[in-house]
Amino acid sequence: LPGFKTYFNWVMPKMGKLLARNEEAYAYLAESTACFIEPSQLVALFQQVGLQSVYVKRMAFGSVALIAGRVPQ
Repeated sequence: LPGFKTYFNWVMPKMGKLLARNEEAYAYLAESTACFIEPSQLVALFQQVGLQSVYVKRMAFGSVALIAGRVPQ
């Protein structure tokens, strides 16, 4: 999403400082989620370990991805 990184890395920590008086916690949230792997990489990993019918469902305007697969019988 356009502007998401700006919001997540700059606006959210400032809002955390204003509302929760804890800018560091909200800055940490942005830093820690930057380490998440992409959904396509997780799909490949699921398939590599043998899961079948792997799919991705994106939610929250694409900021969340649910990845699931079926264990073969």
